[in-house]
Amino acid sequence: MEALQILKFSIRKGRPLRFTEGMSWVEELTEFELRARVAPIGEAEAYGRSLEEPEEDSDDLMDALDELRNDLKALDEELMEELEDESEDLEDDEDIYA
Repeated sequence: MEALQILKFSIRKGRPLRFTEGMSWVEELTEFELRARVAPIGEAEAYGRSLEEPEEDSDDLMDALDELRNDLKALDEELMEELEDESEDLEDDEDIYA
């Protein structure tokens, strides 16, 4: 009965039902990975229950992931700068011997 009411409402308003709106594949995969890390290994029932229970620490994990990504990006930029500096030093050395 509830499903029929939802369909009737969507038809009256002229809006299609979108149950996955705002849920990209990356967001969904990240959510599954977070849930898998929190659930005890080997306990399927505990994992199933964990999907139903709201967790407060998932925001903390997302913040930690964002910090790690930012740190990795900064490290990558730093390494690229060092490589550029080394290549410039090598070019300068070649000019001295030429």
